[in-house]
Formats: sequence, structure tokens, C-alpha cells
Amino acid sequence: MTLTTALPTQSAPEHGQKAPIGESPLEVRPTRFGKGVFARKEIRAGEKILQFRGRLYTRQNYLSKVNFEKCHYMQIDTDLFLGPTTTPDNFVNHCCEPNAGLKIHKGKAFLIAIRNIRHEEEITFDYSTSMAEDHWEMDCACGAPACRSRVRDFKYLSAAMQQRYLDLEIVPDFVIRSAGLENPRDLFHSIVPALNQEDIRVRANLDPSLSHGSREEDIRVRANLGSSLNHAAPAY
Repeated sequence: MTLTTALPTQSAPEHGQKAPIGESPLEVRPTRFGKGVFARKEIRAGEKILQFRGRLYTRQNYLSKVNFEKCHYMQIDTDLFLGPTTTPDNFVNHCCEPNAGLKIHKGKAFLIAIRNIRHEEEITFDYSTSMAEDHWEMDCACGAPACRSRVRDFKYLSAAMQQRYLDLEIVPDFVIRSAGLENPRDLFHSIVPALNQEDIRVRANLDPSLSHGSREEDIRVRANLGSSLNHAAPAY
């Protein structure tokens, strides 16, 4: 993972063009941020793009070696990080509106297309979907309309953004756990703690059943009555 951020390519290359037989479908090229990875053929949604490789480091070793001004490590489990490489996986840039996502299977990390990627388009993913470390952050200037300006751990994304990535199935289990999402299909429990505590007490006093384990659906309906719910999840 590289420190730089990517501006999505705006050109419209020839549809369906393929890389010559025997040549890599990916190419590392200069960008305004340094280097980035570009598609040399059309890549279909769901297609595996590359595998992230590198030496394995524990969290302790990672923290002792990482240069926070130029980070090329990627977290793949709670206490496991991949180190830098010299292959294309080292240069995939961040974007707040990515065209690819991270999937981890049997300890191996892969980059998967989450939509069709055009020939000559830069390949990007959202670094936040791989982050559960609370040690490293970076400013973002990807240029996407929804740019968040700051890349932080997944748990700091808005509930809506978390749900979008969960629906795409590009959030590793260790990241889901770090965000406290026991049931990743229902973000309600991650929103409730952010409600004003006095508001919660008032609601409970209005109906004592709320303090005695009422049905989840009943609680959800009641919470939706409060306008504070719309602003409860941390966002940036």
C-alpha cells in the first residue's frame, strides 16, 4: 500500500481492448502523486486483479519499522502486516470512490474489481477498508467528488459508507471486528451508542420496557423518531 492518493482517470479508452498475449494486464506509471497502477485491458467487476504480497510483520515489528511519512505496509489481520514490495501491489493508490476492493482468503490478500474497469484506467481501492490500527492516517487529495480529505480507520467512516463497503463484501473480518460490528448487515447497534445519552434516558423513562430488553425492531423504530440518529455516526 502506498501513501499517495489517486485521481480517477477521466479519459474514455477504447472499450474491450486487451493487453497483448504474454504481457502483464497491469502497468505501473507515474502519477501526480508518484506512481500508480493502470489497467492494460478491460477488467470486469468481480475479477481478481492482483495479490498483495510482501514479508509478514507483527504489529510490534511493523511499528518499529514503518516510516509514517512514506508507508508501504498493509494490514491483513489484527496483528499482521504485509511489508513493501517492488511489484505493482506496492503502488495501488487510495481513492475515496474506488474501482477495486480488498478480499482476504485463507490468509492471502487479493484486490478485486468492484465495477468494470476500463482499459488505461487507474486502479484504486479505499485504504480505510483495510485499516484497524489506530496508528497511521493520511491526508487525501484523490479528487473524487466524495473525497473525505482524510484517510482513517474503517470504524471512523459514516454508517452509510460502512454499509456500502460491507454490501460489496470488501471489508475483512478483522476490520469488521475492530469497528464493533457483530452483525455487519445491521449497523444499528453501532449508531445507538452515539446518541445523546440524556435522550436515551428520556426515551427509556417514557417506556420502561426499553430498559428491560424490548424487541430490537421496537428499539429501532423508536430510535428513528429522534433526529439525532441522522448525525450520530462518526464521519469526516
